[in-house]
Amino acid sequence: MKLLNEGAEPPPSRVAGPQIPAAEVLLRFPFVRPRLPVLQEVEAEFSRARQSNFYSNFGPSSLHFERLLEVAYFPGMSAVACANCTVGLSAALIALRVNRPVLYPAFTFPATAAAIRGAGLAAVVGDVDPVTGVLDAALADELIARHDIGAVIAVRPYGIWTDIGALGEVCRRHGVPLVIDNAAGIGVDRAVVERFAVEGAMELFSLHATKPFGVGEGGVAVVPPAHQHNLRSALNFGLWALGDLQPGEGLNGKMDELTASMAIAVFHHLAARLAERRAMAARYNALAQAAGLGTFVAPGEEERSPWQCFALRLPDGIDPERVLRACRTSGLLARRYYYPTVGLGIGAAHVPNAAALSARAVCLPVYDGEDAGSADEIWSIFHEALARAGGGG
Repeated sequence: MKLLNEGAEPPPSRVAGPQIPAAEVLLRFPFVRPRLPVLQEVEAEFSRARQSNFYSNFGPSSLHFERLLEVAYFPGMSAVACANCTVGLSAALIALRVNRPVLYPAFTFPATAAAIRGAGLAAVVGDVDPVTGVLDAALADELIARHDIGAVIAVRPYGIWTDIGALGEVCRRHGVPLVIDNAAGIGVDRAVVERFAVEGAMELFSLHATKPFGVGEGGVAVVPPAHQHNLRSALNFGLWALGDLQPGEGLNGKMDELTASMAIAVFHHLAARLAERRAMAARYNALAQAAGLGTFVAPGEEERSPWQCFALRLPDGIDPERVLRACRTSGLLARRYYYPTVGLGIGAAHVPNAAALSARAVCLPVYDGEDAGSADEIWSIFHEALARAGGGG
């Protein structure tokens, strides 16, 4: 696949004020390398919209993209394209008619909390499992009853598909809907989806440019068929003839046809690209195990994520900022992610497991294409930085 930005260096800043030194911009190994198809590929898919003169409001390109996803990854479910994952989460809560506080984990990206606010709801923050980083099911059981919770948003950290069946069972027992924020998780094989999907849950994915399945801005909701019409209504101001929301009971969160055409073009190349990312993640995993560092996926199970990035746990007593500074000096941009914990809502001060994960988690870049073979070189930079910080294995 030819890329719009292949081989290009970032342009100089045109924003008034202090300029970032060139050494700070021209990193050899940036945290992400977005890969978008050339416009000719997008135009070929956009012809559906041109021929119908239909450019938004669930037009032909958007619907075609949804069908591709259903066949490839989500049989028996309905895919609904949206403007981004955050607005999709808000729309899911609206479509489910949630009118009480929403429980979500502290170990997440701020968009999860923003989506709850976007739906006009109060938030309650919960702690997570100390190993997986997923919302703790036993604690959720307690918090649902204590705070009269109306819905639960679970997060699959780093787009890693993990067994959250116990949390799904807690939600079913309380009669509370479960929405899953799996922003970075779209693109894993159907067998992985079938192994870890939670029956009855809505699952949201991001197509942001930083994600493996990136288009710029975009998102997809995968929902039980019974919910798809109310979700479309919630994404369209409450205006959808097949839904039962009232006009005004929604927001504007639709995917436009040009973005859908971009997504179709990306889809056609995705399997090969994700195979390269899995191979790079597997190499990191082997190197981490040899160095005695903890990761979030067991070696040999790299198929459980599309690998936006590769997360590790630093040893206790190591300053992550010192490690990251040393990496950057050598041309590698690693990141703390998710850091800090998200604390918007009741209970944010009582999340020790999330705080411990957030304090130690560091993420390395994962690439596809010509850079997919750079794992050893990146690891060498990272491992040297870790040794300088006092944590070399």
